[in-house]
Amino acid sequence: SSIISTLALLTSDGGKVEDRINRDTINIFELIDKLVKRFQNVSYKKNISIKTKMPKDISIVGDENHLVKLFTNLLRNAITYGKQDGWIKINVLRRNNFVEITMSDNGIGIENKDLPYVFDRFYRADKSHSSDGKRTGLGLAIAKWVTDIHGGTISVTSSMGKGSVFIVTLPIKASK
Repeated sequence: SSIISTLALLTSDGGKVEDRINRDTINIFELIDKLVKRFQNVSYKKNISIKTKMPKDISIVGDENHLVKLFTNLLRNAITYGKQDGWIKINVLRRNNFVEITMSDNGIGIENKDLPYVFDRFYRADKSHSSDGKRTGLGLAIAKWVTDIHGGTISVTSSMGKGSVFIVTLPIKASK
């Protein structure tokens, strides 16, 4: 049902999405720390270490449920396509009025020919998992959509056999 509701928002036109998302103050450290703890058991099965470097005082205004989907999709992909005994690094930096969240891994990587399309709905760079029924090709499209509705950007660089780096930039909540 979560995928269906997100897909409904993803495919809505009419520009009223902003009216349907929450605008709460969210501490990025707390959000990402909670997700990393949630994924510890899954990463443990492949002996993938997740390391974070984050200040504790950066907040944004946004919809926590959607932001959870954004970072869940990035973490899930990093683990799914990660190497046994691999690593995931999450770094959070303040860049003027933005927060930059960099998630890097040493997984299988993404081919250069696929990079322009990884944020497209239903695009699957890794065809080897196509028939397992667990992947929809929506994860990175959802990540991009959530980033866009929060006024941010998302980008990826990757090298086959060496891993990927996703960078999410979101506006910081203005202090009063």
